Amino acid sequence: MDSEWLSEMLDIEPITTRLPATDSRIVELEKHIGVELPSEYRDFLSRFGGSWVKGIAPISEPTPFGDATIESFYGFIDGKPRSCDLKFQSDLAQGAPVAIPIAGGAFGCQTFIIGDDNPTLG
Repeated sequence: MDSEWLSEMLDIEPITTRLPATDSRIVELEKHIGVELPSEYRDFLSRFGGSWVKGIAPISEPTPFGDATIESFYGFIDGKPRSCDLKFQSDLAQGAPVAIPIAGGAFGCQTFIIGDDNPTLG
């Protein structure tokens, strides 16, 4: 993944209260939600988790809100905005281990990783 290109295209800005997506934080989250995250998402989380997205983030599934539905990538947040914290959103969505929210957008829209009942999403 060319992270510099993606960061520029989406005009990504880290949230000031974001914490690094360390292996220990990711493992703790995986234990909490009961599923191992795909390696590609772990990499994405370490680069972009806990970030505001200012550019247009086209999505593949149609929504009533159009293409620009992603406003933040969830990550590990210390303090506010709690709404961008990955663990908080996973608890709120109650979809684990089948659906893990990874991004939030306009009017409460969320983007999820969808898996099945296997211990690894993907």
